Amino acid sequence: MRKIVVGVLCWFAMWSFFALGAETPEIGIVVLHGKWDRPGGHIIDFSSAMERAGYLVRTPEMTWSGRRSYDAGVAAMEAEIDAAVEQLRRQGARMIIVAGHSFGAAGAVRYATKHKVDGVIALAPGHYPEGKYFTGVTADSRRKAQAMLDAGQADESGWFDDPNSGGRLKQVRMTARTYLDFFDPAGPMNFGANAAAILPGTAVLWVVGQSEENGLKAMDGQVFGRLSEGLPARQVSVPGGHLETPGNAAGVALDWIRALPPKP
Repeated sequence: MRKIVVGVLCWFAMWSFFALGAETPEIGIVVLHGKWDRPGGHIIDFSSAMERAGYLVRTPEMTWSGRRSYDAGVAAMEAEIDAAVEQLRRQGARMIIVAGHSFGAAGAVRYATKHKVDGVIALAPGHYPEGKYFTGVTADSRRKAQAMLDAGQADESGWFDDPNSGGRLKQVRMTARTYLDFFDPAGPMNFGANAAAILPGTAVLWVVGQSEENGLKAMDGQVFGRLSEGLPARQVSVPGGHLETPGNAAGVALDWIRALPPKP
C-alpha cells in the first residue's frame, strides 16, 4: 500500500511541477561583469546564484574586460548583449533581465534605452563619464582622442587614461573613436542621460553597497534620481563595498525577480 501512496504522491508532485511550469514563463538573465574584470570574476557568486535558482543565465565577456581591452565600441557592445539575449530566447526565455556590475551596470542601462527588456539590475553602478572625477581624469585623453578624430585618425589606436573604482587608473590602448564612445561626457555612455531614457515599463533594481566609496555613492544616488517616475524602480543597499556588492545582492535580487509580474 505504501508503494502505491508514494507513487501517487510522486505522480502528483510531477504533475504539479509541469503544470505550474507551463504557466510560469522562463526567465533569462544576462549578467555583465565590471571594468577590467571577466565573467568568472566578481560577478560569479551572483550569476551562480541565479543559475541555482533555475534561471537561464548568460555571462558574455565584454569589451571592457581585462583581456579584450576595449576592442569594440558602444554599438558593438549593444550587439553583443543582444546576441546573449537572443541565445536566452532560443533556450525558451520569455522574460529577459539584464544585470551588470559597475561598468556592466552602465552597459545594462544603456541597452535598456533601445531594447525592450523586462528588468535591469544595476549592481554597484559605476563608470560615470559625466561625473566630476571622471571628466577631470580623462580630460587630456579626450583632447588627444578628439584631435585624432579631427585629423581623420578616428580608427587609429593610442594610449588613453582609464579610471576605475578605488582610485585605480591605467592607460589602455584603443582607437580614438572607441575612447570617445565610452568616455565622452556628452557621448552615448552618459549614465544619467541613459537612466532617464530607459524604455517605459522596465523594472529597475538599483543596488549600492553600504561601504561603497563616497564619490560613487553620491553619483549612484544622483543617477537613480534621473529614472523616470513612471518606472517600477527600487533602490536598496547591501553590506560590503564596490567589489562585494554583486555576491551580497544575490538574495535581494532573487526576491525582486520572484516578485515581478508574470508575462501575460
